[in-house]
Amino acid sequence: MKDWLGQEISEGDTIIYAAMSGRSVTMVLATVVKFNDSGSVTVQPVKSSRWEQHSAPTWYVDFRTGKRINPYAPEHVESGGYYLYPDGSRFSGSYRWQRPDGTWDDEQPYQLGMARTALKMVSGTYQPTIFKDHVIKRTGEVKAVTLTVTENITKWTGELPADG
Repeated sequence: MKDWLGQEISEGDTIIYAAMSGRSVTMVLATVVKFNDSGSVTVQPVKSSRWEQHSAPTWYVDFRTGKRINPYAPEHVESGGYYLYPDGSRFSGSYRWQRPDGTWDDEQPYQLGMARTALKMVSGTYQPTIFKDHVIKRTGEVKAVTLTVTENITKWTGELPADG
């Protein structure tokens, strides 16, 4: 098969192609697995500009029972996610409003009847949820995909990224 630039593509070659997700385009770097009789091409994605298109499945298991679980259920959470602020306070929102005297207000300025300039918006640093010791995260393999539209495939002749 030849790409749109006239380069010959063979099984095992690295290619790049555009994939759509809604109205957003993602560029995918992949290895050609095989050419199908129907004219489609099966590829193994290696790296993507947005992995939502070709992400590996993820699930959580309670190792005590071996069963899949919802890790965010209260019985599996050690500490829920929160935002940490410079003064050491925790809050669920990504930002808080600090008054000129240094006290905090968690309401929007318009709800307080104050001018926005009278308050300072301070961003917090997100601290992710911590699960209990019995929760194990499992991730599967990224599966090969079959491309039925092959006009936008381009042979990749550059180097592969270090993490790909």
